[in-house]
Amino acid sequence: MPDKYPDPKGQRRQSYDQICNHVLYFLDAKLKDHREALEESVRGQGLKPGFTLAFKPATPARPRRIK
Repeated sequence: MPDKYPDPKGQRRQSYDQICNHVLYFLDAKLKDHREALEESVRGQGLKPGFTLAFKPATPARPRRIK
């Protein structure tokens, strides 16, 4: 929705592309069982300057109501 959320400098798109590339790198390394590449991914190596990864622990799911 470029009309609703303009991004004249393309920064939002660049960040999105960087995230996608990093996820693809990680998944490719996982499928090929490249442990060194996985460790680099976790450390955030190969990222553009100014782009950082922030890891957050998983949030437990809310209990489901049984009807």
